Amino acid sequence: MRLIFLAVTYLFQSASVLYKHRVKILFAIVIIANFWQKLYYINYHSVWVDEAFTLWMGLRPFKDAWQTLTTFGGDAPLYFIIMNLYVKVFGVGNFAARFLSILFSTATVGILFFTGKKFVNTLFAVSVCVLYITSSFFLHYSLEIRPYALAILLASLSIYFYLSHYKQTSKNALLIIALGVCNALMFYTHFLSFLLIVVEIFAAPILFIGNFEKYKRLFYSLLVAG
Repeated sequence: MRLIFLAVTYLFQSASVLYKHRVKILFAIVIIANFWQKLYYINYHSVWVDEAFTLWMGLRPFKDAWQTLTTFGGDAPLYFIIMNLYVKVFGVGNFAARFLSILFSTATVGILFFTGKKFVNTLFAVSVCVLYITSSFFLHYSLEIRPYALAILLASLSIYFYLSHYKQTSKNALLIIALGVCNALMFYTHFLSFLLIVVEIFAAPILFIGNFEKYKRLFYSLLVAG
């Protein structure tokens, strides 16, 4: 009887500890789930034409790669600059090259979780992460040796900083700088990301109605991005 009592007590204590750290546990689960899912599919298909171009740009001397980007101007330069440094250290193998995108994707899940938890609740945060992880669209583009995974990460960060600025009750210059820098990096990762910046601009008069000071600080963040 004493053993049963001790066992039940231990189970209750364990359950109490798990409940106390439930947010951390849920966060760890979504991070690990995303990482292993992407890792499982990393060699699902071979390198295709645009990915081969990325690797070719990575293997070229930095000066030549930069000249190609600025001459033709079809792609935003940031991701290619990162890849130019990355492949010289880790190589151009299918696994190594795609692993960087997996890291960006895993970081995105973390940002989505913290954004959902901070501005809504834990259930919403987990739901958003599950939708992201199970989306075939995001799975595909999170594995490509292309700028997409980094662009999605920076877009998630931009939304986080934007909402943080909307919710803050006191001046925070670092938040505005972070939003501006993030939007600049996002734009130079993928030019189409300017659409998110446009949405943020047009949403501002609605969100910041009656608060000209916040609207003005948001305008400063756009100057930083520019």
